[in-house]
Amino acid sequence: MMNFFPFLHFFAFLVYVSLLVFLLLINVNSLFNRVCAAFLACFALWSFGSIFLYIPDILKETAILFYRIASIGWIYLASFFLWFAIIFTAKRKILKTRIFYFLIFILPLLFIYKQWTGLLISDYIKHSWGWKGIWSDSIWSYLFYLYYLSFITIALYLIYIFGRKTKNPFKKKQAMLIFNVALVSLILGTLIEVVLPLLNIFTVSSLGNIAGFIWAAGLVYVIAKYRFMIITPATAAENIISTMADSLLLLDREGNVDTVNEALLNLSGYRKDELTGKSVEIFFLDKDFKNTLLEKVNRKVIIRNYELSFKKKTGENVPVLFSSSTIVNEGFIAGIVCIIKDITERKKVEDALRKSQQEFISLFQSNPEANLYLDKKGNIQNINLRFTELFGYTLEEIKGRKIDSGLIQPPG
Repeated sequence: MMNFFPFLHFFAFLVYVSLLVFLLLINVNSLFNRVCAAFLACFALWSFGSIFLYIPDILKETAILFYRIASIGWIYLASFFLWFAIIFTAKRKILKTRIFYFLIFILPLLFIYKQWTGLLISDYIKHSWGWKGIWSDSIWSYLFYLYYLSFITIALYLIYIFGRKTKNPFKKKQAMLIFNVALVSLILGTLIEVVLPLLNIFTVSSLGNIAGFIWAAGLVYVIAKYRFMIITPATAAENIISTMADSLLLLDREGNVDTVNEALLNLSGYRKDELTGKSVEIFFLDKDFKNTLLEKVNRKVIIRNYELSFKKKTGENVPVLFSSSTIVNEGFIAGIVCIIKDITERKKVEDALRKSQQEFISLFQSNPEANLYLDKKGNIQNINLRFTELFGYTLEEIKGRKIDSGLIQPPG
């Protein structure tokens, strides 16, 4: 039965390699994908080296050599998981510090050196199922435990707190799923590697990497369900549409509602199911609006900032700026994208400014003293009625003249 373990580790190696290749093929330029792939490479290397521990007839020196290779994986595992967590939780300031990369790369390298010189695993004992490594009782073993537990704990803490605090439900689900699968995998690995051997219940070593299947399966599930680490034009467009401040309206080529964003629902007062399939004229008073729009669409004319009245579900009319362009797919019109910007506040400001100007003009003209209005260069721009009475000039006669031109003289 024990001969099954080499095949189990070989299968694990293939799974981890397949997953990391999958991540790199998705987007090799993404730092997150590369770090995640490196994290999976740690499991792959651990599994590969462990294959040879379960071959009883293999020479001790060969078993030691391959387990030293495996140690690169299980020693660097905590570092790459912490790096993974810091990128996921967007701790950008930490990523810019040199000490972080020293801890990530140099500190594990020190433990690898100590492992290869026999200060972590000091000896290997042969059993019927293969070779078992014996941990040394040196200070380096305890320092390694401290490094491993502290890095893993910090990573889990960052992911957990991020999941609790983020208001993005998408990120919250990702964080909680990653936290749970990592925690279960770590508990199971600790149980197999530490607790059961201490209790003399189960003494087969180096099976902790098999528990990593849960971790890997969790990541695959996240990728498949939430499209984690995969940014495509479609997912990017969905997020842009949902977070746009302006109202977005996607119409089919017949001018009927296909998709709307949250901003348009808030502006109109409709539910999404009340709009799907309805004519665009549900929003606009002009009965020829749809025909005019489709005529421009057929000519592929782009409409920019056309002022219209937008009709809400309550019947209230809202001033908006309407823009639209044609969606073309392989030379054919696939639909129409429309942007609707509420300009109610702008209109209020314009009306207030217009009212203020009218009041100023009224006061200016009714002033009992002769007044005139000059531009910055001293040119006359306006005069009031009293000025005309005193000097005899109309605005048309005097507009644009210099105040000091000497032409303005009292009559007689």
